[in-house]
Amino acid sequence: MQAKHWSPMLFMVGWLLLAAWLTACGGSEPLVQETRIEPPTATPTEPVVPSPTAAMPTPTHPTRDLPTPTPTAAPAFVVDERGNLWLGDRMVVNTKEVAPGCFSGTLLPSPRGDYVVFLLSCIEGENEAYLVSTDGQNVRRITDQWDAVNGEALVWSPTGREFVYERINACCIEPPPTAPQAGLVLYDVATGEKRLLAANVHLTPLAWSPDGRWLAFLDFRDAPFGAERAGKLYILDVVADAAWIVDEQVEADECATLTWEAQNEGLVLVCVAADGKKRTEYRIPSGTRSLEPPGTPMPIEALRPPNPPEERYRVVRVAEDDVLNVRSGPGVAYEIVGALPPNAEGVRITGEPVQVNDSFWVPIEWNGVSGWVNGFYLAPMHGEQAP
Repeated sequence: MQAKHWSPMLFMVGWLLLAAWLTACGGSEPLVQETRIEPPTATPTEPVVPSPTAAMPTPTHPTRDLPTPTPTAAPAFVVDERGNLWLGDRMVVNTKEVAPGCFSGTLLPSPRGDYVVFLLSCIEGENEAYLVSTDGQNVRRITDQWDAVNGEALVWSPTGREFVYERINACCIEPPPTAPQAGLVLYDVATGEKRLLAANVHLTPLAWSPDGRWLAFLDFRDAPFGAERAGKLYILDVVADAAWIVDEQVEADECATLTWEAQNEGLVLVCVAADGKKRTEYRIPSGTRSLEPPGTPMPIEALRPPNPPEERYRVVRVAEDDVLNVRSGPGVAYEIVGALPPNAEGVRITGEPVQVNDSFWVPIEWNGVSGWVNGFYLAPMHGEQAP
């Protein structure tokens, strides 16, 4: 048999035997190696932390300059050229409508800020006082006929519940016997009542103690006007209605201002001279109500002389064949309700006079007739009392 004539079957068997031999010899790897390409992976990196000295960017926002808050004072009371009383930007009252023909004077707000007193100058030397609530709803006339404020001497108490003023009857006219007593008057805001603290005083400095108990004043009624005049220094206990003379003689120039100072041991009343160089102190131990100020206690009645006996009047300046008409109100516009004969005596004035134009009308009572007459036709009987 010849080899070059192998059949295809024998050629196939030869290749299979060769593959089995290679496997038996331990070859486990394929003849051609496959290379697997893995996808690239990101390498983790540490976050970059800026160094402390690095400039840090800051967010930007629209900014505006804000005003620095500063304490502001309470709005002040002012009166404009038209007589309007203003509290800040709010009008409280028109003073010219309250008292036509008068000029605005001092404005005195209460310590509590709920009221203000305004003074109007209507006659030289006299001032009318009006009280108005700061909402403008309550306007009261404090002074009246024969009851004016002298020299604008008016001071609120520390509590704001009352004030004192110096009352004068008139500057140039002799007041009638029925006029209220001049002097130092206490006005109660809540009740509207007036109380005479000291009659017929002429005072300049006037001061309340911080606790509202003591009222100090200088009285110059017995001193002539001038640089050398001297007065007496009084202290009133307004609550207990008691009085002391602290100094019998105080020169006006040595006590131009009168103030109180609170100290640990009590209160000190201080007189300061006009030039500010001299200072006089009066110490008052006011820890309890039983303690009294220095000086000489005096009966309060000494400052309030009793009212004189009731004066009676007679008709004057009326012709023998005429009568004095009695009207229902003050003035000739009121109807006639009676008449007084020209020789009538013992006429009693029952109330305050009222000025009508240039005349003063007074309410009277005589023998069952009552009404108003012109005071020009009455004269005091000078102690001659009618039955």
